[in-house]
Amino acid sequence: MKSTMKKLLFFITAFIGMSMTTNAQLNAQKGYIITNENDTLRGVIDYRSDSRNAKECHILLEGEQEYKTYKPGEIAGYGLENGGVYYVTRDFYINNTEKKMFAEFLLKGSISLYRHVDGVSEYYIFVNKDGETAVMESDKGNYTYNSNDEYVQAKRARMSDAAKMFNKSSATVEKLWKSEYKIKRIVSLTREYDENYCSEDGKCIQYQYDAKNSAHTKLVFFAEAGASCGMIKAGGMGNVRNWKANCFVPQIGLGFDVMLPRYSKGLSIQAELLMSHWNASKDNPDVVTPDGTKKSSIKFTYGEIDLGMKYNFLTTFKVSPFIRGGILVCQSIGMHTKNLDPYYIAGQNVGGTLGWYAGLGTDVSVGKHRMRVSANYSYRKHSHRELTASSAGVNIAFVL
Repeated sequence: MKSTMKKLLFFITAFIGMSMTTNAQLNAQKGYIITNENDTLRGVIDYRSDSRNAKECHILLEGEQEYKTYKPGEIAGYGLENGGVYYVTRDFYINNTEKKMFAEFLLKGSISLYRHVDGVSEYYIFVNKDGETAVMESDKGNYTYNSNDEYVQAKRARMSDAAKMFNKSSATVEKLWKSEYKIKRIVSLTREYDENYCSEDGKCIQYQYDAKNSAHTKLVFFAEAGASCGMIKAGGMGNVRNWKANCFVPQIGLGFDVMLPRYSKGLSIQAELLMSHWNASKDNPDVVTPDGTKKSSIKFTYGEIDLGMKYNFLTTFKVSPFIRGGILVCQSIGMHTKNLDPYYIAGQNVGGTLGWYAGLGTDVSVGKHRMRVSANYSYRKHSHRELTASSAGVNIAFVL
């Protein structure tokens, strides 16, 4: 057991040391910037949280080796290719203070719509054709109320300036009261108002994602290696006590993430094929052999398929923490046992093993790719035989 823990501790220390030396982009997306001279330059944008996107654009331009960071005013705007997310430099008053920002441009029309996120606060900014503005702060759980009536009154107070923008339609104002700050709903009712009551001002242009009409996924492959502290438990026949032993478990794997950027920037579906080697031995008082030895052992390789979900918490830093979890199914290969005859495993390969896994970790960057360091726990149980295998350890993956 001490030897196993020493190996695992060395593995963890090595991985942490490697992860702390990396520094580059984390969420690379093809994009572009628009200079103040109205030139368009293309490259790869490190597309991060809404709050950070409002403060800076981090881009690796085509033909260059280093990322550049642009602040509002240094460029006219930036956006993602084929995605519709588009930020422009604007000066708006937020809470009576003028701020220069990259405002997310959602809709261009007789009433244009922008969105700005600052920390936990979210604002929708309406601008009419005369340049008049109305700012509506979203209540994203930042306030508490003693009653529903108090909530409704506070909500209408925050929406009152925006409601005045829709003075030609009481029906639109009523929809605004019921919008609950949902971005899709606010974009929809603003566009509807523009097209129904201000059509003489020209066609609306919507920049913000329309998830229904432009569903999009992104496939990302990764290769990983890791090591765990494993425990095997075998059930005995009759009155024979259960036998269990710990072991060092190395593993390798190949997998992919199906990212869903138009639905959630942090959510992805994850699938992986893993191979792990188990080799455990321990003295067993319930086994007596002719030569007097009482040590039992088991050795095999697991072929395993994991399927689950992963959620990344986007931050303004160069790391992206995540949680993950799902189900697994595995098959043993090349099983060899010694002095385990009184147990149900009986030296045969074991299929039909189901289980689950959970973990947490962080994505860090390596050049144009990512390195993923995670701590994971897995539990496996055969459906017919009394055999369980659990493991806890650290994995490192290189994301292509």
